[in-house]
Amino acid sequence: MVGTGSNSLPSVLSSAAENTVNTSTIDPSIDPARKAKSKDPGWKYGYWPNLANKAVVRCSLCGRDCNQGIKRLKQHLAGGYGDIAKCTKVSVEISKEMRDFIMKNKKRKVEDLDDPMDDERRNPKKLTQTNLQNWFRSVEQKKIVDQHIANWIYKCGIPFNIVKDRDFQIMLESVAQYGSGYEPPSYHELRGPLLKSVKEEVVEMKKKYEMYWKQYGCTLICDGWTDKRGRHLINFLVNCTEGTYFMESIDASLYIKDANLLFQLLDKKIEEIGEENVVQVITDNTANYKVVGTLLMNKRSQLYWTPCASHCIDLMLEDIGNLKLFKGTIAKGRRVTSFIYRHNHLLEAMRARIGGKELVGAGVTRFATSFLTLQSMFRNRDALKQLFVSDDWMKCNLSKTEIGMKVTETLLSIHFWNSVQDCLRASQPLVIVLRIVDGDEDPAMSEVYLAMEEAKKMIQSNFADKERLWKRVVNIIDKHWECQMGYPLYVVALFLNPGKFFEYTKNDYHKEGKIQCIFNEVLVRMVPDLILQDKISDQAITYKLSQGTFREEMAIKHRNTMSPLRWWTTHGSETPDLMRFAFRILGLCCSSGREHNWSTFEFIHTKKRNRLENQRLNDLGYIKYNQRLKEKFRARREQSIRSYDPLMLDELDWSCEWMTGHQEEDIVHNDLTWANVDRAMGASTSIEGRNRVTRAQASGINVYARRVKRRGSVEDDSDGEDIEEEEDVNNNDEDVEDDFGQRSIGDSGGEQQEQPYDPTLFDDF
Repeated sequence: MVGTGSNSLPSVLSSAAENTVNTSTIDPSIDPARKAKSKDPGWKYGYWPNLANKAVVRCSLCGRDCNQGIKRLKQHLAGGYGDIAKCTKVSVEISKEMRDFIMKNKKRKVEDLDDPMDDERRNPKKLTQTNLQNWFRSVEQKKIVDQHIANWIYKCGIPFNIVKDRDFQIMLESVAQYGSGYEPPSYHELRGPLLKSVKEEVVEMKKKYEMYWKQYGCTLICDGWTDKRGRHLINFLVNCTEGTYFMESIDASLYIKDANLLFQLLDKKIEEIGEENVVQVITDNTANYKVVGTLLMNKRSQLYWTPCASHCIDLMLEDIGNLKLFKGTIAKGRRVTSFIYRHNHLLEAMRARIGGKELVGAGVTRFATSFLTLQSMFRNRDALKQLFVSDDWMKCNLSKTEIGMKVTETLLSIHFWNSVQDCLRASQPLVIVLRIVDGDEDPAMSEVYLAMEEAKKMIQSNFADKERLWKRVVNIIDKHWECQMGYPLYVVALFLNPGKFFEYTKNDYHKEGKIQCIFNEVLVRMVPDLILQDKISDQAITYKLSQGTFREEMAIKHRNTMSPLRWWTTHGSETPDLMRFAFRILGLCCSSGREHNWSTFEFIHTKKRNRLENQRLNDLGYIKYNQRLKEKFRARREQSIRSYDPLMLDELDWSCEWMTGHQEEDIVHNDLTWANVDRAMGASTSIEGRNRVTRAQASGINVYARRVKRRGSVEDDSDGEDIEEEEDVNNNDEDVEDDFGQRSIGDSGGEQQEQPYDPTLFDDF
């Protein structure tokens, strides 16, 4: 036994020695113990030379130690990074592999910034090393880089607001991380492979939207416009609860007057989206599109055609603005803003007095802009009056011109401001409804019906002492809106909005019965399955009678505190079929959501680009529009503070200060009021035309084309009030130097260099 044991001991020692030798000869670059358990491709070409210090990773190719982990090794292999030299033995394939992985990982981090719940990810600067590196840069170095960027922007005529764009900031960060030696893409790469690559990324966005189209349904939007070259272009967009997706823009110059051709275009798009996904089609309310809508509903038995609500409200505002009582006031407001915006020094003085803001308020439609500008003027009326009675204005050469005196008279006239108030009383409720129907934050279909009813009530209340006037305005609204409300989806959306339906039909069985009939009509059209029809109908009765979970205290309380979609998600689980049907209705928009100035396509369809191939032109529009839509919705999701929800009518300020009565006695100083100033200067007397002398043409300039004509009464427009016609006033200030505020009090003054301006720039205001 002993001998056996002694004979076996050398054998064991020999085996152990062999194992020791084998272990010591293993290449550490392939030793699994010296690599992290990770799928990172960098570990194929690196390892830890010292397991006690895992911050150092050694390159298997050249043997160089990288002191900041695997990330620095990948930069070493990829090359182009200023913090570490490129590997001298790396192949082109490995270098490309590392570079692709770094860029892919960087892109993933940038996409994670879209999470609005992560405060750290909201700020891209927190995710990079650039801020730390900036501590080691001098002010002079930054100025040099800033100057290079500025030179490029100025030379290429790029708008200054490009620096606010998120992708511009990401681009600069990407270049900074790449390091010195970066070569920008070539002309061929931009117009070829890169354009194709970016388009493929945008196409991927469509897959996310398609899931919502199938689950909640969608709206196909057809929105046309005519460009500066006279071409009629039509945009096709798809809207759902997740947002709006741009599909295509086509030149339809040959289609616009032929309803059958327009029908074929829209029908093709419905086929592309999927007929089962399209709940409604929205177009303008022109004669051709009405025919198209009828043809679509005849062929596609489950969808509805609906005219654009914002277009309808825009027509109302146009007709109201053309009433003689309001038309002259709007023209005077345009004259004032045009005069101010034509003169740089006067414009800057005005901005200083109103807190750096703009006087002209851009609206979602052309005619809303006129009323929003009057609203801005009325809000800043005291500052405007003070500006035009200041010493600087009195000493300015512009104040001596005919148009300058006319603007002063207008702004100091109580009569003018009272007329502005009347314009706002008639328009403000409609502008609020327009904001609701044109908003992208939440679907508006369920709110529009009662919003317009509330607007008409407020207009009647605003002109309680002028019955003929409010009736005139309400008649204009009804003329356009009855056509709009003739489409049943609005009524069904009201039925499925618990916050409005139960209050609207309270103790009114006639309203309730009418809504129930329309609901049944829409149900039969949209749900051809008879068994499913019966299920939804039975569940609708449970909802209407507030039975089951709908009668619970929390469900009743949440009617007015939750959006309709969220309410159904929270309380509709016992009626799943009705809940899914409600999603398809409540998720609909009621407006084209159009780009009203069409800046996206004016940028692409320019003279400089009109030689581009048609496909490349379409690709540019496709990419740019969808990127803008994505950024718009992302920015709105990240906006943490909002003044109010435009779809919650109870939170809207229907009785704003400019709608609550004439305020003639605003105090200027102590007991001095603007009414005193008006009477002292005869502003209202002059602007109303009393005691005005006839002015003849002088020096070939027609100062007045006609006197202001006074009428004793106007039968339909003003409830017996006097109406004035707009007079022709010569803009004789074009050759007058804009010296406003350039001389101090008591300064004799001197020759001032005239400031250049574009006299047609503000002609549309």
